[in-house]
Amino acid sequence: MKLIIKAYVFILAIIITQPLCAQTYNISQGGTVSTCAGTFYDAGGTGNYANNEDYTITFCPATAGQVIRVVFTSFSTENWSATYDRLTIYDGNSTAATQIGSYAGTTSPGTISASGSNSSGCLTFRFRSDGSTVYSGWVATISCVAAPPPVINGTTGNYTLCSATFYDSGGSGSNYVNNESKTTVFCPSTAGQCMKAVFTSFNLEDHFDYLSVYDGNSTAAPMILGSSFTAASPGTITATSTNTSGCLTFKFSSDGATTSTGWAANISCATCVSSPTNNVQQDCVGAAMICSNQSVAGSSLGSGNYNDANLGLGNLGCLNNYAELPDGSAEHQSSWYYFTPSASGTIGMTIAPSSSTTDYDWAIWGPYTTLPCPPTGPPLRCSAASAGNSSGGNTGLGNGATDTEEDTYGNGWVSSINVIAGQQYILFLDNWNATSAPFTLSWQLSNGAALGCTVLPIELISFTGANNNGFNLLKWATVSETNNEYFTLERSIDGINWKEITKIKATGNSLNYKHYQYEDYSFISNEINYYRLKQTDFSGDFEYSNIISIESSENIETYLRDIHPNPTNENIYFNVFTSQSGTANIELIDFMGNSVIKEEQHINSGKNDLKTDMSYLKNGIYILKITTLNDGKCINQKVIKN
Repeated sequence: MKLIIKAYVFILAIIITQPLCAQTYNISQGGTVSTCAGTFYDAGGTGNYANNEDYTITFCPATAGQVIRVVFTSFSTENWSATYDRLTIYDGNSTAATQIGSYAGTTSPGTISASGSNSSGCLTFRFRSDGSTVYSGWVATISCVAAPPPVINGTTGNYTLCSATFYDSGGSGSNYVNNESKTTVFCPSTAGQCMKAVFTSFNLEDHFDYLSVYDGNSTAAPMILGSSFTAASPGTITATSTNTSGCLTFKFSSDGATTSTGWAANISCATCVSSPTNNVQQDCVGAAMICSNQSVAGSSLGSGNYNDANLGLGNLGCLNNYAELPDGSAEHQSSWYYFTPSASGTIGMTIAPSSSTTDYDWAIWGPYTTLPCPPTGPPLRCSAASAGNSSGGNTGLGNGATDTEEDTYGNGWVSSINVIAGQQYILFLDNWNATSAPFTLSWQLSNGAALGCTVLPIELISFTGANNNGFNLLKWATVSETNNEYFTLERSIDGINWKEITKIKATGNSLNYKHYQYEDYSFISNEINYYRLKQTDFSGDFEYSNIISIESSENIETYLRDIHPNPTNENIYFNVFTSQSGTANIELIDFMGNSVIKEEQHINSGKNDLKTDMSYLKNGIYILKITTLNDGKCINQKVIKN
């Protein structure tokens, strides 16, 4: 085993020493250099530097999302006092950035990388020598590495990123403080992904200090898992596919006495997860449609995955009087419905628990033209009456009542509702005793009122676009769909003449959030590209969305993506993105540094799907070297043949 490991180390060492895409840089050339490979010298190169030098150079990563790392393999300057020959390194793209250190003599800087809080990913170097005595200076190797995650200590703020370490306000070594109320929002910097939080430690004052997590970019979003965390750790939490922002929001509250060590969590971007599927009717997003005037038999075993009726959302009304859960929730064992009158008139209802001692409280929100989840604003009708205040524990609309809401001392009844055909309402029932006792919901309709499954239109809640490096990313989302067959995405450069660029199959019928996206690599560069959606249903009827525009620059940074399969036993496939048409030299270099494949392939502006045949090569490690002659870019990537 040791021999095998040493062999691989030897192989990699040989490959690394080959002149792949490396270049030499002397500090005397100054300015800002965009690179991910090279050797960095003092002004003397392989010789000594000179007296009375004052040079500054900045290295920035040529690969988006990475940072510069510099490894000093030798270092020797005159070291007598701070005024002699010193190299000062700054964590940013100028000498105004935070100073990492100042080095002289034989005290080498060692390995220096830009920090996670450095958004530029650059490092700046300034060298000054005095008027006498010179030395050999330094030799250092430049590379790009993944940006280290920034550290965020429980402060109120919004962050767009894909990597971070998230602590409470006390950081990694101290307790949080009393009387905190802080909200932190993390949103993904990678399009189409969702935020993920993995808690590695969690310690709060039980039942007094709480961390709430919301599936969206504010505390108005649904609360994940339906409640706050105080004793048990949240574990791993990922934003769901119904969350159009992909964000996660964290709200922390502490009381006035006793603190603890708080939490530590690793924040990253990940594939969005499907919405939890306990009993979906326990959540607003899974509300059941009431399709007729017939009675409904129901029961509930829990509070679902989202805290839709919550003090913090301002939608409780009379239920505020009994929102006794620590996180402000009014959900104990909940059931959600929505209904739409098919004919105007007056609606009454009766909720009859199977046990006269079971306390069912409830609320109705509306009328709406588009159903929101969670419901917005205070309820239209609401009852929090105790079961003992009405006959048999029954409660509902009508029965001669004239009030619109009541607290625990009410008689169980509030006034009926005058409705108009086509209006939409949300109904929430909650078993306050959490006994899982069934109930029967019946309707009392008068003055011509009727309930029916009114067909809801397709509700497009967002249609957005952005220019990425090499393509335009189009995203859209629907909150409901009925008989929706497909979407046609169209593009124009004048907003008048339109061209179909793709068709995407739709869901058909849905009452939940659905998300779609498309990467347009054939956009017109250096122009404003206009886009619109054409929605077509199964009958052939169609309608258009609003028009959006994306300003698309032709300045695409050349880069390599999607190398697969790796390892391979035949072809290796990869995508090259570039701003100009031309030629790419494709080269494979073996472990001895020999070029075993060398070929030219034509590339176009934008995305290029390329491949190289490795089937006849020996098994082992190779370096795939790509040089684009149009812009002189050189890219290295390790590939394996097995």
